[in-house]
Order: sequence, then C-alpha cells, then structure tokens
Amino acid sequence: MCAIDVEDQFLQYNVIADINLFLDYVYQHGFHYLVVYASASYLDCFLRRQSAGVDNVQDWQYTNNGYQLKTDFNYDFAGILS
Repeated sequence: MCAIDVEDQFLQYNVIADINLFLDYVYQHGFHYLVVYASASYLDCFLRRQSAGVDNVQDWQYTNNGYQLKTDFNYDFAGILS
C-alpha cells in the first residue's frame, strides 16, 4: 500500500492535479494499492465542496494528539491501514 496524506495548505491551488500526478507516478512504479488520506474540513476548505460529508470514508482520524503525544489516532473501518 502507498498513501498520500493531503492536508497541507501548500497544496490548495492544484490539489487534485498534484494528487493525480503522485498517484500516477507511484502506480507506474508498481504500487497498485493506493490511498488518499485527507480530512473533510480540508476538502471543504480547499476544494470548496458543497457538503461536509465525504463519500467512501474508510478511515477516520479522531485526534492529532493521542495520549498527548502529538500522534494521530485513527479508526480504520476497512482494515486497510492496519
């Protein structure tokens, strides 16, 4: 599996093109199980989505400071990240 974490405001202008460029590159180099990791709030803000919901959610980051260790904690509903 190869994942791209898309939450940096630097990517806000051509985020879809940047994501697709990365995914195409790693796919061509043998990584065929690909994941895009992003928050609904990021997508709402930078992609101007109409809805706060995101389809096909398989993982949910519920904190970025688990046990106060500045560590992301997630629920992996589909078992793809664990």
